[in-house]
Amino acid sequence: MKKWMAFMMICLLAAGVLSACSTQASSHGSITMRLAHNQSETHPVHKSLTEFAR
Repeated sequence: MKKWMAFMMICLLAAGVLSACSTQASSHGSITMRLAHNQSETHPVHKSLTEFAR
């Protein structure tokens, strides 16, 4: 029973990975992410998010 459950979990994981790698998502163009935080502009979090936005 444990082997069967492990096999099913591996199959579900593989199906999830393969569906996430689909090319359909890239055909919609660019993706816009909006991030918010409550730190000052001199805080490392703000600086890293600004760098990430480039």
